[in-house]
Amino acid sequence: MSRGGRRKDSSGADAPPTVLGLVTAAWRRHYAVRLADGRTIKCLLRGRGLGIACGDRVSVASTADGEGAIHAILPRGTLLFRSDAHREKLLAANVTQVLGIVAHHLKPGMFRQSPTPVSDGAFRRLAQKVDLELLARVAKSDCLGRGPGFDCSAMDWFLERARELGVQHAPPEPLVKGRHLLALGLTPGPRVGEVLKAIYEKQLDGSITTLEQGLELAGVLLRPLR
Repeated sequence: MSRGGRRKDSSGADAPPTVLGLVTAAWRRHYAVRLADGRTIKCLLRGRGLGIACGDRVSVASTADGEGAIHAILPRGTLLFRSDAHREKLLAANVTQVLGIVAHHLKPGMFRQSPTPVSDGAFRRLAQKVDLELLARVAKSDCLGRGPGFDCSAMDWFLERARELGVQHAPPEPLVKGRHLLALGLTPGPRVGEVLKAIYEKQLDGSITTLEQGLELAGVLLRPLR
């Protein structure tokens, strides 16, 4: 399960930790959210300021009844449809995924047939653009539909590799977040995003695998600014 961080609630106390998920169905203020581990849980919207659409990636906090509360929406790639006052946005479902599959449907075969080994980082970066399990299943369906004689094993290899890396449904959660940089003394501003991006790129490459390693790199990157 992708782990988010702790936030402060209105009283200043630690709020429950959040996880990332994908909204797969919606009805008024009720949503089905699929988590990175493949489970789907029922969620309610916390607050009325968020206009959730199916296909949104959201930050969710678990509730005592085993369900969840949606706290935030991650930046959107596309939003095709906004519906009536009840926010019944089923027609907006997975629009970004559809576009990603169209754009990258040949990638499973290309990765498998590459003359040089495809890096783990390539899988992690592709997971930023599309659900890799969905991509593999659609690509395999397309391959099988071409008739007998086509080797479709590349799609099985692709999906197995994505699962081994834990990125079949989403890219890795960033280890280092803005609050960590602020705690190191960095002033809020554009530089925070620049440093976070540089650290995350190293995480995608696999050269950073722990928070401690990320903070060590952060210290190196922040040194010229002090």
